[in-house]
Amino acid sequence: YDEHGEPKFPLDDLLKLEEQVGRVRWIVPVLPSGELIKCLRTAVCLARESK
Repeated sequence: YDEHGEPKFPLDDLLKLEEQVGRVRWIVPVLPSGELIKCLRTAVCLARESK
C-alpha cells in the first residue's frame, strides 16, 4: 500500500514474473510470498476497488 492507503502494484515482482514466464523452459513458483501470489493479490484488491 502507498502512503494514502491505496494498493500499490508490486512492479519489481511483476518484472521478475514476466522474466520467468518469458523463458523457453519457464517455471513460476507458487509460494505464499512469491511474485505470482503478490501480483494476483494486488490485482484482486485493485479490481475490487474499481467497482
